[in-house]
Formats: sequence, structure tokens, C-alpha cells
Amino acid sequence: MRFAAFIVVAAALAAPNVASACAGGLPEFDSSMAGDWSVPSIADVEDAIDAAAAEFGVPASLLQAVAHTESRWGHHPYRISQGGRRGLFQLSPDRMDLAADLIEQDLDVVRGDVVQHARGFAALLDSERPAAGGAEALQVGLWRDALAWALELPESFADQYVDGIFVLVSDGLIEALPTGEPIAVEPMPIDADQMGLFSASLERNPDYGGAIWNPTSCNYTNDNRTTGDVDVVIIHTVQGSYSGAISWFHNCGAYVSAHYVVSTTGAITQVVDEADIGWHVSCWNSFSIGIEHEGYAEDPGLWYTDAMYEASAGLTADILADWGLPADRDHVMGHNEIDPACNSNGHWDPGPGWDWDYYMSLIGGSVGDDDDDDDDDDATTDTSLVGYIRHTDLYDAEYGISGATVSITGVGSVTSNSDGYYSFDDIDGGDYTVCADAPGFDEGCRSKTVEVGIMNWGSILLEYNPGDDDDDATDDDEATDDDDDNDD
Repeated sequence: MRFAAFIVVAAALAAPNVASACAGGLPEFDSSMAGDWSVPSIADVEDAIDAAAAEFGVPASLLQAVAHTESRWGHHPYRISQGGRRGLFQLSPDRMDLAADLIEQDLDVVRGDVVQHARGFAALLDSERPAAGGAEALQVGLWRDALAWALELPESFADQYVDGIFVLVSDGLIEALPTGEPIAVEPMPIDADQMGLFSASLERNPDYGGAIWNPTSCNYTNDNRTTGDVDVVIIHTVQGSYSGAISWFHNCGAYVSAHYVVSTTGAITQVVDEADIGWHVSCWNSFSIGIEHEGYAEDPGLWYTDAMYEASAGLTADILADWGLPADRDHVMGHNEIDPACNSNGHWDPGPGWDWDYYMSLIGGSVGDDDDDDDDDDATTDTSLVGYIRHTDLYDAEYGISGATVSITGVGSVTSNSDGYYSFDDIDGGDYTVCADAPGFDEGCRSKTVEVGIMNWGSILLEYNPGDDDDDATDDDEATDDDDDNDD
């Protein structure tokens, strides 16, 4: 064992055993539900959202943004996250019960059927809808209080969460899941005075400059650790969403926390001061710093993105430097790798899908005891430019244009697939003009800055022109940029 026995004993005495586990335990499933509920397709999810929004007069973009943030459009009826949350919108047990009452459906039906689940969430929002009536009530910015209530968010976290949802709705989103299925959040304007109500504490900055400082008032042990007191950084997977983890750590009945939470898009929130003791690995708490990562260890392809790896690696490198620790696998470990006596609940996160070689190469450290001088561990992140070629509505998959020619001068051309999706792989970073052309449509061109190391999105909306079947049509209008931050 890499730590002396007396240190482990001292650690057990220094931090409460109530926090024997953080959020990333073995996958938790509810086998008690009656019925056979399958995971719906993305198309089924989108249809359920549209129908629920129309029935209850709730902005569809709001439902879309929550579905994307909480579950990446996945409704898994039997999967349970922290605090008993589940489903497309990760509803708490109390809100799930109330939703079932509001729409007069059996509880298991609201848990299992995505149509009734979406109706239940829309009904919750409707029950606390803003005072404004008519079309004005569809302004997303008016739904702040209703959203925080429907998701049962702690007051200390609610504004941070809702601000994030509002930014997503304001910017819009169009991209593809790892399966290739297109998803979209249609942009809607939000008044400036309805945005940005969360402000970081003015008392201090976070320990890491790239993090949002939103400290929890509970679920940790107050301490004043200094160099020599911290020996290891522990990597966790939430088994839930980024927002769900932060919310849970702010819930004083949770008795659990980590110092940081990292999202799939690379956002970082710090909830416990590094000098204090987080409650994430039981008897290793006193000499460790914990980092939670959004997602599910059993579904790494969807949740473990390059943006997450890069953001987390930068954070870990900073922690190691600040605490005088080497960047190696003796000092950066997964929750599953700690002393088995401290892992009685069988935590397996971050799971076999976590790419340790890649992660350690980003940190700048070594993997295991490999002393080779070759470059096998010098992983690089691919740079690509992808997008959809569509007509009529850029945010609706129904309008994808198959067989469009997408060209970049000096790079080449590709053809869009049956969904209108195109991809330039291994493209160099820089400024480009991207043009798309298809029979029956005016050519559309746009400027795009390609950032290195990420999947860059550049979709183009073509104007229908039945009289234009040649390649000489021009259109000087630049299509609307569909991603402001280029996160994949």
C-alpha cells in the first residue's frame, strides 16, 4: 500500500464516515418498477417535448435545454442518480410524485414513459408559471423561479443553474450525439436583466482560476491543510449530471461532497476549499482532493469528452503543482483504486472507459512505471469541423439536405449524408470560408474560426431556389453561427 498504515488510521479519525461514498458508485437501477419501459429514441424524446410544451403552454426551448443539460436527451427509466433523481429531466422523488398527481398518471408510468415524463415536468412548470399571460408567458427569462422550483434546486445553487440554462437557450445549440443522432435547442432571446443573477462570492476567488466558486455551507470538514497534508487527487464520476452533483453537494442532507465538479463542456465549479476536507472517499478524505466528473461510467462515449479531459487535466495539474506533488499515477488515482477498506460500497468510477493514458499525457505526467522515452503517451486531440446543411429551419433535423457539396478553399470538399451532416476531419486551426451548394438551393457561405483540439460546429442554412440547379449561384449572406463556444 502506498500510504503508511498510521496515516490511514488517522484519516479515518479525521473525517466523518457518513461520507463513505461520493456520487460515483456502482450503477443503481430500480428493478421494482412494474412494466417494461425501454429507452426511447431521440426522435421520440423530441416529439414528447414538443407535445408537452404545446399542451401546457411551456417554452419548448426550456424543456430542450433541461433535457440536454440533465441527461443528454436520454430517458433511462430504471437508472437512479444522486438524491433519487431520474429520467430525462432528472426529477427528484418528491417532484416525480407531484408530477404524477398533476397529470393523474401512475407514478411508474411517469417514471417510465417519456411522453408522460415530459408531460409531468411541463405540468410542474405550469403549476408555478409566471404571472404574465398569453404570448408573453413564453418568454423563457420569466421562468426562472418556476424552473428552480420544479427541479427542487437548493437556493444556493439555483441561480447558477438557471443562468446556465438561459445561456444555452439564448445561444441555441445544434450538434450530434456520439451515435450521430442530431440534437438541437432552438435559440430564443432572453432580456439582459433576466440573465446573470448568479455571482461568485466576493469573499475570495476559487483555488483554481478556471473554476466557478460556489461553496457549499455543509458536507465538509473545516480544516487548514497545508503542503504535506495532501497526497493524492481522486478522480470520480458523478453517475449523474454536472448540475445534479453541485446541487447534491449543496444539500445538507447528502453528507457527501468533492472539491470540484467538471462538466462535459469543460466547465468547472469548486464547492469545497482545497484546504478543507471534502467527503468523497471515506478514510482517505483527510489527505486527498476530489474531482467529480459529469456523466455515467458505464456510458463513457457520451459523457467523457475531450473538453472534459482537457479541463480536468488542467485543474489536476494545478492542484499537483500547488501541493508539491508529482504528476504520476501514484498521486492521481481513480475512486476504484483506493484502499479497498475505504471502498466498501464497491465504487468503480471513473470506470474502464476513462482514458488514463490520454488524461495523464494532458497533465504532463507519466502512466505507471513506464520509463520509455518514446512518444506513445503523447496523445493529441483531433481538430475537426462539422455541421448540418439544412433549409427552412437550421434547428430542425427534418430539413437536412442530403448530397450537398461542402467546400473549403485550400482544404477540399465533402458531401453531406442523409441527415445533411458533413465533417472535415483533421483540419488545421484557422479562419476559413465554408460554402455549401446543392441542386435547387442557392449556395450559402459563412466564415468560421476553427479552434485546435476540439470539434468545431459550422452549420449552414440554404435558401430554396427551384430555378437554380447549377453551381454558379451565389449568396453573400453569412449563415448564423450555431455555436459560440465550439464545445463538442
